[in-house]
Amino acid sequence: MKRLIFTSFTIWTVAAAAAPAAVVSQARRHLNPTGRTDCPAPWCEQVPTIHRLEAPTDPSLYLGNVISYERPSDWRDFAPLRDEVTSLTDGLTSDLDKVTAIADWVKQSKVSAPHTYATWPPSIIDIWGFREGQCEEASFLLTAMLRLAGIPAMRFSTWNNAHVAVRAYVGDHWVVADATPLSPDNSGPARIYEPDDPSVVPAFQERPLLALDDVEMPGTDAPVDSVTLFSNEPIDEAAKLSQIGLEYGKVAFPVTNEFLYYDAATHLFVADGQPDQRVAIQYHIDAVDGACLNDHQSWYADPITFLVPGLLWRTIDRTRPSAVGSFYPQGYIVTSLPTCGTWRIVYYLSNQDLDAPSLTLAYEDFSLTDAGDLEVIRPEQLQPAAGADMVAFRALVETLEKLPTFEQLGGAASQ
Repeated sequence: MKRLIFTSFTIWTVAAAAAPAAVVSQARRHLNPTGRTDCPAPWCEQVPTIHRLEAPTDPSLYLGNVISYERPSDWRDFAPLRDEVTSLTDGLTSDLDKVTAIADWVKQSKVSAPHTYATWPPSIIDIWGFREGQCEEASFLLTAMLRLAGIPAMRFSTWNNAHVAVRAYVGDHWVVADATPLSPDNSGPARIYEPDDPSVVPAFQERPLLALDDVEMPGTDAPVDSVTLFSNEPIDEAAKLSQIGLEYGKVAFPVTNEFLYYDAATHLFVADGQPDQRVAIQYHIDAVDGACLNDHQSWYADPITFLVPGLLWRTIDRTRPSAVGSFYPQGYIVTSLPTCGTWRIVYYLSNQDLDAPSLTLAYEDFSLTDAGDLEVIRPEQLQPAAGADMVAFRALVETLEKLPTFEQLGGAASQ
């Protein structure tokens, strides 16, 4: 599967219900600029809060023009694609029959082979035009065709980030549709799984985040009715995990949108500098013993090797200026993880434009054993990574320590 570096991320984010009213009220103040110039509102949160990551329940959110990180194109009005969907679904009355027919066609339309695109990421029309394809291309094309048929659909990545498939909403529930072409024999039908099938436990899905309302486009006077944000997040679906003997616990960890700056002359990270020198504090979660899922008989879950709860959240508003930047959370993220083995949260510094190393600086290991577990990661707990620059490590920890504690933001020991 082709991997972009954290390109699109999908999750619903809401302030913690347990937070006091005053905290929630303060958290809305980030909608107005507070004098910060390195990251204009609302693309950086101005007041720390708790971001609880949950899946939305409205299937119509998955009928939009933007699927995830594909290059924009007018695929809805692309006649060959539209006509093929009409032909495949003509006379079919069941949404499940339509999903099956379209998924079978997508699978048969591609030869299992990588394709090198002149421009990455490709558009839906690009993917349509090439015979070669793998799970990445199949998931994009299938999602687009299902949406043309009026069926809500989303791409999702699996536990180990090594495969992509599609969720489609039929009747009153989601099914998994996998139209990946196979090699050497691609003659069989696409794989369609009902939600109660214990052999399918995908851990990620593409889905919208919180919408920020009543804001102005940074750098302009143009109002923005709604800005939808994306991230990647494990699905908190306890009933499905219980079928393979797992439950969910939660972890809360600090995140900041303050930037450090890399001084190329001294090779040090400093408190301020030029915009092109700024370095974001980013994070991911690894499964230290990812093989713990090997015996759980899920085709999509063997094993967890790399899990990313979201490091920055990009808007999907194609009309906004490309220079606006991304939305960075501030405060604590509360996220769900399976009660499986030991996890490691890793903090590092990164800048895609600056000619400086991406430095892994700090980590903390933790375990979740019961569904009620909540592990709170605190800045003072973080350990320096092997070979970490200690000046940079201390700068990272000190930046995170500026945040209010999880409890001060309204967090409780049991979420």
